[in-house]
Amino acid sequence: MDSIIDRIDLYLVGATLPEAIGNASRFFSHREALLVRVTTRGGQTGWGETWAMPAPAAALIERVLGPALIGEDVSLPQKIWRKLARFIVNDRRGLTHMAISALDIAAWDASARCAGLSLADRLGGALRDRVTAYVSGPFVKPTPDPYAHYLDEVGGYLAQGFRNVKLRVGIGAEIDARLVRQVRGLIGPEI
Repeated sequence: MDSIIDRIDLYLVGATLPEAIGNASRFFSHREALLVRVTTRGGQTGWGETWAMPAPAAALIERVLGPALIGEDVSLPQKIWRKLARFIVNDRRGLTHMAISALDIAAWDASARCAGLSLADRLGGALRDRVTAYVSGPFVKPTPDPYAHYLDEVGGYLAQGFRNVKLRVGIGAEIDARLVRQVRGLIGPEI
């Protein structure tokens, strides 16, 4: 199967949330992501994504990174990454890395599909037969008591079987410490 990149399609997707949520830095009521589809001449596809600054990442892929990948071979994804890494220049942590990551994920996905392998096998084989999931939340809410919902939400996560919870805190040292103690009391010492 021809594994040469022939086309790159970008899909900006988003959703308005039922209510604003956030973390210690900011609140948001809309979430967006960029989905990237790489298609080879043989018709095989690979998908990648980034949620960080999706519209600017799309512009960077459309105007700079994507054109550099047309004609590259997805069977050599490390070569593709090295080519993309040359565009990083002074952007050592930000937008360029997010855009490159989306393309890198898509290239590896297409590479595995072209080889008729699972992505895990293409990357060298599965390291484990299961992965423990975590829930990313609760989030802070822009209300007079930004943590009022936390214990109920954490209880709901526990009821769903989650054993790992990523809390969003950072409102203030005293209120955060009190909240973390309350959550620890709810979840116990093992989580």
